[in-house]
Amino acid sequence: MIFITCLSVIFSKSVSTLMLKVLINFSKTGEVDNINQKKASTNYKTIYAKQALQAKDDYLGTYKSEESTWIDQPDGVVGNTGLSSGKIRKDGRTGLWWSASSTSNKITNRLKLVDTDGLRHSGGEAVSFCEELNKTAFGGKNDWYLPTQKELMQAYIDGIYSQDPEFGTVNNFWTATQQNLYETKLIWYVNLSTGVVVDYHWSTPASVRCVRRDDVSPNKIAYANQALQAHDDYFGKYKEEESTWADQKDGVVGETGLSSGKILKDDRTGLWWSASSSSIKITNQNKTVEKDGLRISGGEAIAFCEGLNKTSFGGKNDWYLPTQKELMQAYIDGIYSQNHEFGTMEPFWAATVLSSDSETPLCVHLGWGYAFQKDSFITHYNVRCVRRD
Repeated sequence: MIFITCLSVIFSKSVSTLMLKVLINFSKTGEVDNINQKKASTNYKTIYAKQALQAKDDYLGTYKSEESTWIDQPDGVVGNTGLSSGKIRKDGRTGLWWSASSTSNKITNRLKLVDTDGLRHSGGEAVSFCEELNKTAFGGKNDWYLPTQKELMQAYIDGIYSQDPEFGTVNNFWTATQQNLYETKLIWYVNLSTGVVVDYHWSTPASVRCVRRDDVSPNKIAYANQALQAHDDYFGKYKEEESTWADQKDGVVGETGLSSGKILKDDRTGLWWSASSSSIKITNQNKTVEKDGLRISGGEAIAFCEGLNKTSFGGKNDWYLPTQKELMQAYIDGIYSQNHEFGTMEPFWAATVLSSDSETPLCVHLGWGYAFQKDSFITHYNVRCVRRD
């Protein structure tokens, strides 16, 4: 198991009991259109630009301008489904319909093993929970399934919790994605209020919520193949859910502290990404954040990116330290799996702090999708910088 001391957010409710570990497996239960979904929305400046101002996570964060529009659908009948309510909400960005949370946070996730990426899992209590919704045609639909790591991460990015905390809930939710570095018994889960993404053993109890896709959604092309992410991106070979990454003209390394002058642009979000810092000894002691929606200042990590502007790295002078959601989106879009040497297997500092402790910054691992928090005073991680066209 990969162990990184993960987010110990102290909620008034028993969130600590929702830490998970899982085992995953996929069976081919229906095809997703293999259209070139890498060409997401061309209006990326509007959709993604405001992620740069995400100063706090969504648990207590008040900034919502970077999020999607969530649309209420007709309620389903709860009956014996095990759901906390019949409420159904649709993410206007991805086209996914999300059920309410399970009433139980004691669900395990022992799925059948799968060696091939790009196949949907079968077996296990969490997957069966969603299959039961299909037997009752919950919400008039019979194509509900357990969401993958990237689908849940995208839901957090899009504001499933901050738009409606009662619906989003502070629970940890099982994914249908296997952590494939060490053991097949480890499965990813996502906390939809803080964006924490951690792997846990399949026997660890957690919550479940189910998804389905609107076939007429205009965003089907952009996001549909996230449903087939059987493994995380470290060893995962399935790339159909990712973006297209375009080489930009190299910058001059000089005294920047970067590992190379390479610059890649994520065509989905419009962000230009620098290579990683050559040092893994960078701290991230930000100034205290008083208000969400303002870019954080201060600290070594932020100063690193400001240093690129002083040298006009790549001919640009608007580089900055990316936020939690920008880093998570880069992982979703395939920054590591598209180019292992560029992506690097390291955690990266974010310009976003824990909303319950503004002196604790967040981090994202771009190879696994891990998202967690660390002490800014004593922890050393990598930095990479971004700018927007």
